[in-house]
Amino acid sequence: MRRSFWLCLLLWVGISSLYTGKVYAQIVVDSLQKKPIILQTPVSPLPESVIPKSKPLAFKPSPTKAALSALIFPGGGQLYNRKWWKVPIVYAGFGTLGYFIVDNNNKYKLYRDAYIERYKGDKTAASLYDKFPFIEQLRIRREFWRRNRDFSIILTSLFYGITILDATVDAHLYNFNVTDDLDGAIKPTLGMTSDFSGQKNSLTPGLSLTFSFK
Repeated sequence: MRRSFWLCLLLWVGISSLYTGKVYAQIVVDSLQKKPIILQTPVSPLPESVIPKSKPLAFKPSPTKAALSALIFPGGGQLYNRKWWKVPIVYAGFGTLGYFIVDNNNKYKLYRDAYIERYKGDKTAASLYDKFPFIEQLRIRREFWRRNRDFSIILTSLFYGITILDATVDAHLYNFNVTDDLDGAIKPTLGMTSDFSGQKNSLTPGLSLTFSFK
């Protein structure tokens, strides 16, 4: 009776292992002591070719984070969008505009101080006195470099705003799918022209733009 029980148990374990595909232990019946002996067997791991690999998620930047990154420091939005090639362009633009701001400001201060000294009757700036003997000339040069400095500051502010706008738009269009379904062509055409009475009297060359969807 006991042998029948253990045989049924072994049969059940074998059938269950066929369905699960894994055998965790083997049960052997000792014929002398009539006790089951459980032999542990290691479970072999599945090969990597059988295990399905999960696809990495596509990077989708946030326009808000891109704008904030570009607002905090120049080029931050471009770095966040992973557009590395734009970063040198951003810093080259800020470096060029910064140079003009400093240069124009230094020249503005030079003519400003010379104008003040000339107005007070001091002729210590001999070089400027030789080039510009009249005080009105110093005033004109002073205003010229002041306008250039202010204009350079305005251009820097505009360039700063463009970098923020570029990062925001680029984040919006980062995953934009550009396919070949849209096709366009420009072809020369000949059209009939008409006068005020509505009568067609001559042919006129022109161009036609055609869009087609595949």
